[in-house]
Amino acid sequence: MRLATLTICFMLAVAAGYGVMHYGRAMSPALVSSALISPAQAQSASSDQKAPTQSSPAITLPNGQVLDSEALGPIIEQYLLDHPEVIVKAVGRLQQKQAEAKDADFQATIASQQQQLFNSPSSPVLGNPKGDVTMVEFFDYKCPYCKRVVGDVTKLIDNDPNVRVVFKEFPILGPDSQVAALAALAANKQGKYSAFHEAAMRHRGTFTKDVVVQIAKDVGLDADKLQSDMTDPALMAEIDANRALAEKLGIEGTPGFIIGTQKVPGAITFDDMKQLVSKARDQKS
Repeated sequence: MRLATLTICFMLAVAAGYGVMHYGRAMSPALVSSALISPAQAQSASSDQKAPTQSSPAITLPNGQVLDSEALGPIIEQYLLDHPEVIVKAVGRLQQKQAEAKDADFQATIASQQQQLFNSPSSPVLGNPKGDVTMVEFFDYKCPYCKRVVGDVTKLIDNDPNVRVVFKEFPILGPDSQVAALAALAANKQGKYSAFHEAAMRHRGTFTKDVVVQIAKDVGLDADKLQSDMTDPALMAEIDANRALAEKLGIEGTPGFIIGTQKVPGAITFDDMKQLVSKARDQKS
């Protein structure tokens, strides 16, 4: 009977925990398909309901004992009142299992998108092109949090000779964000992505064509060539590919980082980046 008790305890906890997570409360005892009961309670419930009725589904315990589910309602309710910690434990375990499943799905996505994520020839790369750890950043030039972290990304590149940083233009904050992204990719074709990127991140305000042309001139780019290159369909294709990739990876805002194989949403500090890169490096060794 101990095995039966433990089995039903687990089933009850999961069912009750599911109710808490999805409905904000424990599921009604009448809706829980099994319950934790003592041997004496099981015998009592069984004797009270010898033959399950058509309206009361039967529950068969691991020991072969058949009980009427309606007879278990009060027992389940009392057990939950006496042992509410079971629900807490079940919810914790359910959350853990869901997190593990979500991470497994994410790792599968990373594996299937390796080329587009880490090695797309259209995505600008700074740092060591052959670095042992790659950090990918999805960003928008109008995003204040992206502007906040740009200095820390540069500091990471300057302080870690073996880090490789891939920049994914991800304009999501309006049409002028897209203008800035196209200009940055055009600047990359002239070999001056870093200069334009940092200057654009320092800019406050909207990004009209005149603004990005002026930024290009300020950092020594050929402005006429930049304007011509901005119309290259390959640049828009890169942005569209980045948007599709972000959707697959569950990146909905900016900045969003992939460091090694770990997703890190939101702005992070230089120390955070350093620790995450070190962790990714350790995992590879």
